[in-house]
Amino acid sequence: MIRATVTALVALSLAACRSEAVFEDVDPDLNRMLDQPRADPYEASELFPDGKVLQRPPRGTVTYSGARQENGELSLEGLKQGRQLFEVHCAVCHGVDGSGESEVARFMRAKPADLHQVRLRKLSVTAIEQVIRGGYGFMPSYETALDATQTERVAAYVKVLQLSQHVARSALTDGLREELERHRSAGESR
Repeated sequence: MIRATVTALVALSLAACRSEAVFEDVDPDLNRMLDQPRADPYEASELFPDGKVLQRPPRGTVTYSGARQENGELSLEGLKQGRQLFEVHCAVCHGVDGSGESEVARFMRAKPADLHQVRLRKLSVTAIEQVIRGGYGFMPSYETALDATQTERVAAYVKVLQLSQHVARSALTDGLREELERHRSAGESR
């Protein structure tokens, strides 16, 4: 009896594993995922009682990052934490100054981005957050390493880092211009 059951199970398994019958419709490149049935947000739908695809969010829903304004202020403590997190997670490849030059980057086939490129300086804080969460090119996602607040702080620090290297001298206060000159003089005298 046991032998007959085992034989039957083996026969069923072998029948199920016939690749030409079971997998003949599978697209090896997964192109089918590019063309999936979907509906546009304002399209009519028979699925919902009000006849609309776009539904109201459930009561009590809070937006993920829409609550923060694009040019909202971040505290000095928040920027300090952003710098610390940048130095731990990002500077390894992008360099402490964001130039894309680091000891690790020297050995990489695909070099990390110089965060001071014009096209990257034009990115919004929200766009930088998206890159941090989702990764880009060879850069992995940091979504599991950084929570939403940390991601926001790193992105804000990146913007401050970019601004620190590309601010117009005329935009500085007199005190900051004097301090900049003192630093330049001290650097030249060394």
